[in-house]
Amino acid sequence: MTSNGIGLDPGLQTIPGRDSWLSVSSVKNALALCYLATSIAPALYLPPVMLVLMLMLAVIEVLFLKVPNARAPYVRPLTALLAVMFLSGLATGLGPTDILSYEAIRYDSNILYSAIPLFVLGTGKVDLRRMDRWISSVVVVGAIAYVTLPFVGFYPYESHNAAGGFFMVLLAYLVGRAIVAGFSGRWLAICVGALALVLTDSRGSIIAILAAVAYDWCSRRWPHLARFLLLAFVGVLVAGLAAAYFVWQQMGAPVVYDYSEFSSVADQLPTDMMSLGERPGTIMHRLFLLYPMAIDMFLQSPIVGIGFTRFDDFPVQISGIHGVLAMNTASPPMHSNLHAHNSFLHIAAENGLVGLALLFLTLRSIYRTFTSRELYLPVAMILGSLLFASLTEHRLTTPSQAAPAFVIVGLLWACQRSRRT
Repeated sequence: MTSNGIGLDPGLQTIPGRDSWLSVSSVKNALALCYLATSIAPALYLPPVMLVLMLMLAVIEVLFLKVPNARAPYVRPLTALLAVMFLSGLATGLGPTDILSYEAIRYDSNILYSAIPLFVLGTGKVDLRRMDRWISSVVVVGAIAYVTLPFVGFYPYESHNAAGGFFMVLLAYLVGRAIVAGFSGRWLAICVGALALVLTDSRGSIIAILAAVAYDWCSRRWPHLARFLLLAFVGVLVAGLAAAYFVWQQMGAPVVYDYSEFSSVADQLPTDMMSLGERPGTIMHRLFLLYPMAIDMFLQSPIVGIGFTRFDDFPVQISGIHGVLAMNTASPPMHSNLHAHNSFLHIAAENGLVGLALLFLTLRSIYRTFTSRELYLPVAMILGSLLFASLTEHRLTTPSQAAPAFVIVGLLWACQRSRRT
């Protein structure tokens, strides 16, 4: 009983005070915002420093400060996905150091880096309006840096798709917030971000964010039509991939390790696009060589795939029961930048139906975590853009875009959790 004679649950008597800006949680969230800022120029290797510091503070929270559990619903399927990936790599004969080496993290194991924000972010108070202003500033400064730094001999990104993916993620967040809260105060950042995205010449990133905006617009007006169009799009993709795989088999199932070797088999393609330049050639290379190669690996081991990080380990040495459970045991591991140029096919090739199922469960859980449209729509726009762009590049694990996307998701989860508290 309290002094006024009213009985209260002891757990409801303590009202949590405001989170101090010097608390571990607040510093961790500030580092997450710094991660987004330093991602303007990942070639400086500052983002990994921010991520390591975030991880250290999260460990301090759990082990020493006894911060209440802030585990998001998507952590469980994500943990299962990463565990299956890691164990499948070990099952092919790799050691833990092979999977966790610098070269592996740089190319093949980068999902272990990119997914860290989903584990460590979720505590502390996050002000949504301040986050809007910060990301708007990062977009404007990043666009200026992307245009001006090459004039002094410094290139902030290693590829135009990395730059395009970064601007795509941040622009998707701003557009999602603008649809919910209005475009006032966001026009400058959105226009500058859109211009920067166009300047990167990343076709996949540009089309992806346009597709995400179009789907949101359609789903709000005609939800049944939007679902039908999405299913029809998936059906066309599956049919196209099946046809490409059939053509690849008719060509003799050639295995080409590098685009420079593509010309040796280009004359066997059913249509001639090589004469139109390199860009159409890269499309044909992916459609009739890389995608079928990934499909073939999946069909050789459809349950668990050929093993994590094993897509680029050539010459491929498949051991086991072909068509059921077989893995690539090639040695030594290559750790090159060769990939399927499609995240779904790449994960299917390396981790089979089990990996795909856990991936979709993780994505589904992220979508369902956010209950208010104010927080849900930015997440939906980011993931929608990232998933669409992943149809032509392996972007779901790439640090330049997946990690910033997951940082924002983690911060929004902290925002939702602090509101509930």
